[in-house]
Amino acid sequence: MRLAAAGALCAALLSLALATKASANHRQETFVQDDRMLIASGPAARETALDRISSLGARSIHTLVFWGRIAPGARHSHKPHFNAANPAAYPAQAWDAYDDLVRGAHARGLSILMTPTGPMPAWASRCHGGVALRQDCRPRYHQFELFVSALAKRYSGHYHDENQGGGLLPRVNRWSVWNEPNQGGWLKPQYTRRHGHVVPASPYIYRHLVHVATHALHAHGHAHNQILLGETAPLGRNRGRLLTRPLSPGRFYRELFCINGHGHRMRGRAARLRPGCRHFHRFRVTGVSHHPYTRGAWGSPRSHARRGWITVSTVGRLVRILNQAAHRHRIRRAAPIYYTELGYQSRPPDPYGVSLSRQAAYINESNWFAYRSHRVHSIAQYELFDEPAQGVFNTGLFFTNGRAKPALRAFRMPLWLHHTRHRITVFGQVRPAHRGQVVRIQFRRRHHHYRTIRRVRIRNRRGYFVRHFRRRHGYWRLLWKKPGGVTYKSRTAK
Repeated sequence: MRLAAAGALCAALLSLALATKASANHRQETFVQDDRMLIASGPAARETALDRISSLGARSIHTLVFWGRIAPGARHSHKPHFNAANPAAYPAQAWDAYDDLVRGAHARGLSILMTPTGPMPAWASRCHGGVALRQDCRPRYHQFELFVSALAKRYSGHYHDENQGGGLLPRVNRWSVWNEPNQGGWLKPQYTRRHGHVVPASPYIYRHLVHVATHALHAHGHAHNQILLGETAPLGRNRGRLLTRPLSPGRFYRELFCINGHGHRMRGRAARLRPGCRHFHRFRVTGVSHHPYTRGAWGSPRSHARRGWITVSTVGRLVRILNQAAHRHRIRRAAPIYYTELGYQSRPPDPYGVSLSRQAAYINESNWFAYRSHRVHSIAQYELFDEPAQGVFNTGLFFTNGRAKPALRAFRMPLWLHHTRHRITVFGQVRPAHRGQVVRIQFRRRHHHYRTIRRVRIRNRRGYFVRHFRRRHGYWRLLWKKPGGVTYKSRTAK
């Protein structure tokens, strides 16, 4: 009986270990987004940012393509006469920053995820009112489809740039649709009244935006590309004006897929109040993108997330909704989740941020949470450099003047310690890394010197590794000598 019990215990421990290993995701890529440096600050800043991103080992860039900044007559209420599906019909200089970004990324071996989004031209809105309202209120679906068609043609790999002597522009193979559609600052209205009932409006609007965008991409040579829906913000509110009150991502996705809290199809009055739910058209997308910030971008990754919120530690809520939607044939099964924007505000410079050391630790804890989910296929860093103004996110790895924060070490070599009563799990990553390179795990007790307690040979192309040790109190770090002689150290974890 003792032997049988011991055998059962060993089998249980083995199955737990296999389950833990299976849930981890060695394939996770890293996105960096900094549209201020890459798009809005000129060629010199763009080249500097691209060089930084490449040297830090990130291999993917996320950029927003602002419809209203490219389209002619964006502040006019009536559309100018031009063929909106033809990229040559737009002002040539309006494309320059994106053309240069695509060229620069291609030259460095970086992939680009493009997100066509608002603010949109005032003439493309179905709302009445001033320009500020019309730039994000009820987009005209056909006009958005034409704009996405122009993007698809320009970055098809066959288009010759008007400003570079006819030079061929590189191809873009990764797309997502609209930025944070569950936030009133990006898409209005969030709610509306129908037959005396208050119902969400942004999921219905967004559903049409995704359908017309995927149709345009499929029609112009991108049918086999990566196409994501979502780009959702992580939080929501229950109060405020119906026009701008943000939906929580949990509710937004259920409304988008026309399923209720139990995962069943919406029926009866619920379906009648929501256009498109009685005759649902399946999404032709390859995955979902999300921005799993904590509140204010300075809360702990483990901080409490209210019902419907989806932060970096509660991604299981999104996985459950996607599984229910797949069961109802709303989306493909096991659709991967991509984190395409994430960061933590630091103080300094932001008065509402966390300390510089805590920003670094939160970045690595988020890496650990993402790594543990097999459905999460990317982690993200927003931004590279802080903004000059304090009224926006200051989540950079560098201050505005270019001085590095402790977060830089945390990003280059993530290190997180997960401990139980008797054991410490050391999670780490090296960016950039190649199979066969060696990372040293070092430990020291108080008032002692560091010593190497394990040499780890990288076995996967993303540079991830996990090692287990008996629990001990002290200080941990990683040491890696990059080919070429430069030695890098991680942050110190206590």
